[in-house]
Amino acid sequence: MARAKKVCDYNSTLAVRLRELINEKKTTITNVAEVADVTRQAVSAYQDGSSQPTADTLKKIAKHFNVSVDWLLGLSETKSTDPKVKEICEYTGLSE
Repeated sequence: MARAKKVCDYNSTLAVRLRELINEKKTTITNVAEVADVTRQAVSAYQDGSSQPTADTLKKIAKHFNVSVDWLLGLSETKSTDPKVKEICEYTGLSE
């Protein structure tokens, strides 16, 4: 049986936004790994698009950076976890 080829999507929304957050917050992959309770290699794989975090890990990462999971996944353009801010941004079309 042939082995499935692993596809890396370096430009996936999650990979791009995770790299952006790590750079913005001037943190490290090691720090994110500790907070998310995963290995450093796992966070690196999330950043390069070769792996996807579990829902629980995604939640921990979002909480650490104080952003919404929807934003991390590209389902929303609003980083805020505050539902009122998200609603206002979506209604008005303005950014935070």
